[in-house]
Amino acid sequence: MRKERGLLASVTLLMLSCVSLLALEKQGEMPADVVALLEKQNVTWDVPGPTSRESMPIGNGDIGLNVWVEENGDLVFYIGKTDSWSEDIRGSRGLLKLGEVRVSLNPGQLSQGAAFRQILKLYDGEILVKEGANDEGAELRVWVDANNPVIRVEVKSKQPVNVQASLRNWRTQPTGLISADVIVPAKNNRVTWYHRNSEKGDPQTVNLTSGAVISGANMVSKDEQTLTTSLPTTSQLISIYPLTRTTATAEEWQSTLDQQIAAIDQLKLEESRQAHQSWWHQFWGRSWIFVEGDADADKVTQGYILQRFVTACGGRGAYPIKFNGSIFTVDYPSLPDGKDKEGNPKIKSVTADYRDWGGQYWFQNTRAMYWPRLMAGDFDMMLPLFKMYHGQLAGNSAITKGYYGHDGTYFAETAPFWGGMKRWDKDTPEDWTGHYFCPILELSMMMLDYYDYTGDRLFAKELLLPVASAGLQFYSEHFDRDANGKILLDPCNSIEMYWKVRNPAPDIAGLHSVLARMLALPEDLTGKEQRQAWLKMQGELPSLPVGVRNGKKLLLPYEGEQTAKRRNGENPELYAVYPYRVYGVSKPDLALAVQTFKGRSCKQKGCWVQDPVQAAMLGLTDVAKEYVIFDLTRKEPRLKFPAFWEKGCDYMPDEDNGGNGENGLQQMLMYADGKKMTLLPAWPAEWKVRFKLNAPYQTTVEGRAEKGKLTDLQVTPPERKSDVTDWSQLREVETPFVLPANIKTGSVKSILMPDDPVMALKCTKAGQANILATSDDLRGEPKTVIDGNINSKQLNVGQDADGFNPRGVNTGLLVMPRAGHPSVTAIQFATGNDMPGRDPLKITVEGSDDPEVMRDGGTGFVLLYQGGTGLEKFLDRKQWGPVVTFENTRSFRIYRVLITETRSDSTDGTQYSEMRLGSYVPGTENK
Repeated sequence: MRKERGLLASVTLLMLSCVSLLALEKQGEMPADVVALLEKQNVTWDVPGPTSRESMPIGNGDIGLNVWVEENGDLVFYIGKTDSWSEDIRGSRGLLKLGEVRVSLNPGQLSQGAAFRQILKLYDGEILVKEGANDEGAELRVWVDANNPVIRVEVKSKQPVNVQASLRNWRTQPTGLISADVIVPAKNNRVTWYHRNSEKGDPQTVNLTSGAVISGANMVSKDEQTLTTSLPTTSQLISIYPLTRTTATAEEWQSTLDQQIAAIDQLKLEESRQAHQSWWHQFWGRSWIFVEGDADADKVTQGYILQRFVTACGGRGAYPIKFNGSIFTVDYPSLPDGKDKEGNPKIKSVTADYRDWGGQYWFQNTRAMYWPRLMAGDFDMMLPLFKMYHGQLAGNSAITKGYYGHDGTYFAETAPFWGGMKRWDKDTPEDWTGHYFCPILELSMMMLDYYDYTGDRLFAKELLLPVASAGLQFYSEHFDRDANGKILLDPCNSIEMYWKVRNPAPDIAGLHSVLARMLALPEDLTGKEQRQAWLKMQGELPSLPVGVRNGKKLLLPYEGEQTAKRRNGENPELYAVYPYRVYGVSKPDLALAVQTFKGRSCKQKGCWVQDPVQAAMLGLTDVAKEYVIFDLTRKEPRLKFPAFWEKGCDYMPDEDNGGNGENGLQQMLMYADGKKMTLLPAWPAEWKVRFKLNAPYQTTVEGRAEKGKLTDLQVTPPERKSDVTDWSQLREVETPFVLPANIKTGSVKSILMPDDPVMALKCTKAGQANILATSDDLRGEPKTVIDGNINSKQLNVGQDADGFNPRGVNTGLLVMPRAGHPSVTAIQFATGNDMPGRDPLKITVEGSDDPEVMRDGGTGFVLLYQGGTGLEKFLDRKQWGPVVTFENTRSFRIYRVLITETRSDSTDGTQYSEMRLGSYVPGTENK
């Protein structure tokens, strides 16, 4: 199996289905004016290196180079490959570089002050280096053949030069599980080297051999690591031939590589280059997005195009893209490495073989690079992902049968390329990725989309159906039924956020979406018994969990009381939006999903965060724009290339950061679900755009947008245009806000005095017992809100025990007015000096005559008012807001005011500078 996979990657490289190839041929090349827009995004540097951290990427999908030029003019590059696994896949050096190659010219062309250019030519898929003056200098063209496993370096010089190509090997000694590289003695004027995995590692990697040959016409061996031209020349071709293969012996690997070299050397260079460029021209013609309008728009365009380019350079090999650096990792002589026992920063030196999170695959991170491939039309780049997981089915199914005694299987969130899993019984202790089964559902959803986009029936039968069927069978047989006959997912992680909970939202959303779509497949693709089992299972699915937070109906991350400890920075409830599309701009109950998104507890940016995609799918333009800008401009400061993204939670260049940026930008332009295509669901009116995107049913959608309006729409095939909805024409005009009748302008004659006894509360709801806040919950004394000074304030950061409501909700005050006991019929708040998100929007007011309620645990209150504060549209700082009036004829000795909702669902507390209780005084101004 591994031998077959290696041969496929090494010889043919491209793992395309027939349907995908036909789709590429139909798409053709880009129009000339669009080519001109693309070429504006070429990356040009006029200062050489001097290190790998100042490198550019180039690749053919399986072989990737980091290319830089040193200050003396030497061209240097690391060679990466998608399948060059080491013996230590679980370690930080699980995917090795093949090596480093240096090309030197003598005499050198970069004398002091000499002209220099290094240009990434996107349209042709090559890097051009120009050294020295045009009439005396040299050019070096670097490209990795898009159709064959060979690296080409073409040297042209105005004056004759000696050209030297040399290998640098840094794995000269065994380190841990990883053996040393082997440099073959010089023979046939070639440099040959390889890394051959020993038996120290996993059985799946034993005898895997990765290496290459360097050769060049009229070049001779200087030593076993160096070739040089026999005479000065003005033109020289250097070729490097990589190969990864599992073989019985090293000699067999060399023999296989010799055959591969012989086949490639039969090709004519000019024809190969033209075919290479043709592939890249077709690639760029599949889709495009060019945004204009401001500096952010320009950067987003650059980030989107360069991320797609990096993906194409590393996305067509034997295995999927590694989220933690792809095949473009570099070395760092001084990398932060935590702190020592005294708290001092530690530094380590790492080579380009190193990456945090090692060589295994994390599905939650890997998926980010693959969802955008659908609208981009890069279907060929999705197949390595699908084939790797399909290859895990047999082994994982056998493990599942052995562990649990039933059929079906799942994919572990974290696993090496061959799969495998641990046993997770009901009584197994909780863990980050234990009791975590849903990657197979999301992969099935993506595969279903791939089928809808391409119509590839062979893919559906050979890959989609086996994977999705195994996943559904696992869920059906692994879990019990509840009293109502519904599947009870218990225990089951709600991704990595909540461990061992009941009926988590991601799994339920995935089951609903995948089952419905499997049943919608053509009946001749599925068996009758299989469909009957799916129909039965569909009737046994539980509903998505729904609850109330901050007074609003929202989707929940799991079923039941929300008391599970938060473990990560994720929003599982929003998996119902993305990736499973239960909710979206063209679907029912959009308001529920929008409210859930606005009330999400985690709002960090970058890396694997899904917010830009979900915001766009819900039509939330401002949020989607903000997050997409962040993702597509978040360059790693230690790296020079504009689309080598900051490490975030992963490692640099962080590929899922760029993938989520791509996906978010695409979704801002088009929401595609089934046959429906909704255009401009979250497109900002201030940005112009020219775009072409792919849609289901072998459809392309091309157009422009300016000032929020869609123009020049072209849909291919034309009959699909009837399935397009222009969302920009459907956006509702915001209804003017009208104050409720009980909200009035004016003031309140307050019964509160600065020396009144007052206590702060937290975790307290109307009708329930007091829970006193502590000093840790407060910033400012409780009396500051009744001291008559609008410049002072109190911030209460108290949080409910379940952690579900934002901080500040269900906090409040107990106050005992000294000014007698008149009936209270009005309340008024003054805002704090900053942070409008902390403003109280909804409250309860209660009264009591029992002095015993002025304590922790005190209870026995009468509800007087429940509703808004009138601050909904009031954003002025350090100002009195409107007056809230309510009916009340009773007088009380003690009053309790509780905050039940704040302006922001993700605030860190609630604050206000003053509060008045008393009777309404009409007027036009607050004093």
